[in-house]
Amino acid sequence: MLITRGRLGEQLTKIVGLPPDERAKAFRLLVALLGVADQRRRHRFCADGCGHAWHHLGA
Repeated sequence: MLITRGRLGEQLTKIVGLPPDERAKAFRLLVALLGVADQRRRHRFCADGCGHAWHHLGA
């Protein structure tokens, strides 16, 4: 909820100030969110192949 309200830098500062267990949950959620965003970007811009080395790290 915090990242949808206002400036991202301020909201991330609030997340850092959360209790440790809530901060861990927020971190996992942000990583999952970035994963979804990356998957959508790859599907949209790299579907026909690309030269991004980081797309082939597991290969």
